[in-house]
Amino acid sequence: MTYYSCEECGQMIDLSAFEGKPRRQACPVCEETTLWTPEFEGKGVSF
Repeated sequence: MTYYSCEECGQMIDLSAFEGKPRRQACPVCEETTLWTPEFEGKGVSF
């Protein structure tokens, strides 16, 4: 799983299909299209 965070509010979601690439997507919290960037990349974090 690859978790991404919204650059505007910090909301996190799983976007495994886009692994490792920033992307623009609608944020359920901000209610607008924002930039999402990968989190915990290469840090060995598990949930």
